[in-house]
Amino acid sequence: MDARRLTLALTAATALLVAAPAAQGAYAPKLSVTVKPTDQPGSRIALSTVVTQAGDEDPTKSARVKFPIGFGLDLRALQNVAACTPAQRDARACPAASRLGTATAMALGQTLTGGVHLGVNTTIYIFLENATLRLLGQEPKPITARIEFRPGGGTDTVLDELPTDFTATRFELALDGPPKSILNAPTRCGQFPFVGQFVGKGGATATSTSSVTITNCPPPPVPAFTLTRVSLVPRSVVLGRAATLRYRVNRAATVEITVRRAGTTRILARKRFSHPANKPNGRIAVGTGGLRRGFYVVTLRAKSGAVARTRVFTLRVR
Repeated sequence: MDARRLTLALTAATALLVAAPAAQGAYAPKLSVTVKPTDQPGSRIALSTVVTQAGDEDPTKSARVKFPIGFGLDLRALQNVAACTPAQRDARACPAASRLGTATAMALGQTLTGGVHLGVNTTIYIFLENATLRLLGQEPKPITARIEFRPGGGTDTVLDELPTDFTATRFELALDGPPKSILNAPTRCGQFPFVGQFVGKGGATATSTSSVTITNCPPPPVPAFTLTRVSLVPRSVVLGRAATLRYRVNRAATVEITVRRAGTTRILARKRFSHPANKPNGRIAVGTGGLRRGFYVVTLRAKSGAVARTRVFTLRVR
């Protein structure tokens, strides 16, 4: 063993001896999630999850990260990724074509780095490597994470049997973005919470949430203007009495009501007004004062923007 490697080994061995604190801190892992980009709804994304702990906390033996509904696997992209077999995983020989991203951890004063690879049967293999810890026999074996699909939608990434010989003060799992990305952002905008559920070596549990906000959604389409629930009651009235015209519009409109004698075009009565958006239902009295007995045509015309809707009724005045 050369002098440099011996020095590194002694340094790491010293860290192992002093790693156990006199008093253990409360078990409280913290989750932080970063997504890029966040302003392209529905696009393929890069995603990074970081879990941090204090050095005097209990090591984490298992973790579950619950992805919110909307963040999904791109199945077409997955078809272009080779799978690493368990034998290749154990030999630390996963093919480059199976690589999905990188993993980084901080522990015992050392930085451990490695690749993240697609495994078989909805699994992911995570490698954390460090030459000094390997020399001391402390390098962790490959970690197998599995992907679970929740019945109500969304997915969970589950990591069981994490290394518990030491506490990793920082653990980052970073999945590549385009063109190698296997994840899609939600197609809708808003805040999406990722939930981390952790179990410590001694059985303590903790939960941590980190939210990602998706922006830049196109404005929702404006619904077509509608004029509905139109009625004229009664359809036959005594001279001097009034009928009631009811209607419903789905947005602000200009409303015009006209009355003419059947078989003629001359307008005998006209009423025009603005109907507000916050009151969809309308009710107008159609009076018969000044008319004569006979049949009349009552026309309701509602216009919003360039769109107009019309309903026509026959009213008998007796």
